Amino acid sequence: LTDMILEEEFEKNGEPGWYNQQDLEDDLHLAAELGKSLLERNQDLEQALQQMYSTNEEQLQEIEYLTKQVELLRQMNDQHSKVYEQLDMAARDVEHSNQRLVHDNRLAQHKIHSLTETIEGLQTPMEELQTQVEEL
Repeated sequence: LTDMILEEEFEKNGEPGWYNQQDLEDDLHLAAELGKSLLERNQDLEQALQQMYSTNEEQLQEIEYLTKQVELLRQMNDQHSKVYEQLDMAARDVEHSNQRLVHDNRLAQHKIHSLTETIEGLQTPMEELQTQVEEL
């Protein structure tokens, strides 16, 4: 059918038969094969492009998920840092209180020692006075 259309076109134009029927058929066949090959290549490229879009979408979702995970971990890290700061402050407060208590304990021990010496120092005169009272 295509051959007949081509022949009619050439005959209408009044062109002499400079073309070879076999060459035209070969060219037409080659063009059809080339078109088919290009169409198949285009389909392959479209499939590859679709696969790339799909892969890209998956990667974007994974990036979004990982970004959220990073943000969550940062928030947790900030919270932990605040807790560590509070614990550090509490530890310093406890250490300061401990030092104050150690100091107060030393003062109390000195006072006890001093009072013990005073009691011991008064014990002998008291015993002497008691002995004198008993003699009376």
